[in-house]
Order: sequence, then structure tokens, then C-alpha cells
Amino acid sequence: MCSPGAVIGLTLFGFSVINLDNEPIKACNPPLAYPPIMSSIWNKFMIFSVVLTLVAYLAAILMLIIKTRQLRSLPTSDPKYVIFMVQQKVTKSCMVIVLAFLLFWCTCHTSIYVVTMLDLTPELVEAYKTALVIPAMFCYAQNYFIYFGTSSAYREAFIYQLRALVRCRLRSCFGRNKHLLFSKSVLRSIIKHSSSK
Repeated sequence: MCSPGAVIGLTLFGFSVINLDNEPIKACNPPLAYPPIMSSIWNKFMIFSVVLTLVAYLAAILMLIIKTRQLRSLPTSDPKYVIFMVQQKVTKSCMVIVLAFLLFWCTCHTSIYVVTMLDLTPELVEAYKTALVIPAMFCYAQNYFIYFGTSSAYREAFIYQLRALVRCRLRSCFGRNKHLLFSKSVLRSIIKHSSSK
């Protein structure tokens, strides 16, 4: 089964090959690497996907807010109160993710569309599209930074993992185990290895 991203990417690639214009590629990023007609189609598709993503985010936040309000009136001794506290944290993280998405990804693709519609020199448009790679790259890693900033449990787990990794030698961590570093068995071997020193 193919993922939607692979289908879309292969489709754009196929149409790009058909519309090749033999111009040199200024920078290897989608707005500049595609032929002009495909770059325009790609940008419009990205704006469409941005709108769909925003709708999905807003629906998730709305559901979390409604559930949180329903659980807010519970006494702290009720077991469902823990769910309320967790949902508050999830709502906060989700709102920060949406804000980062709006500031970087949404702004990036919308501004590409606006800049291409303005009557600017091709060199200025190319420079702008090249510079927009920076906020797009941040979007690829934004969840790590957001969870690190908003979740103490995530932050503690990451710091613990990083310290354990720095303390152990990679060969002893991976030599006997065929699991990922984040599995429980490897964590036990790291703890055992670090406590034996």
C-alpha cells in the first residue's frame, strides 16, 4: 500500500519530467527544482494541504477543549480528574504546534504564492524562495522542540536517554541487543552498564 505522500510526490515528479525545460536548477528545493508550471501546481497543492491540516488541528483542539470543560467540574479525588489534567497538557501542546505551524509552514507556502503573484524580478523571487527553506526546515523538527518545551515527562525522558547514551560506549549498548535504543531492554542494559562503573 502506498502512502498519499508517495503518490503525490511520484505524480508531481512524473509531470515535472514531462514539463522539463532544461533550465539550470538554482537550489534543490521544491519551489525552485520543479519546472515553473509544476512549481505553481505544487505551491497550490501545498496551500490546499495547509488548509486541510489547519482544519484537522482546529477540530482536534475543539474536541480537546470540549472534553476538558466536561471534566473540569470533577473533584480532584475522581480518577477521571487525571484524564482532565492530561487533556489540559495535550491541548496546550496542540495549540503550540498549531501556532508553530501557522508561523512557519503556513506562512512559508502562502508567502510563496503571494510573491509569485507580485510583479517582482525573477532573481528576487528565486532568492525569496531559496530563503524560505529555513522556516520549512524548522517545521520538520518542530514537534521535538515543542514537546521538549511543553512536556516535563518528555524532557526528562530525553535528557535521561541522552545522558545514558553519552555515558555508555555504543558497542556495549548495541553489541548484545538488536533493539532500538528506546526499547526497555536496551534501557535496562544501559542502566546496568552505567551503574557497574
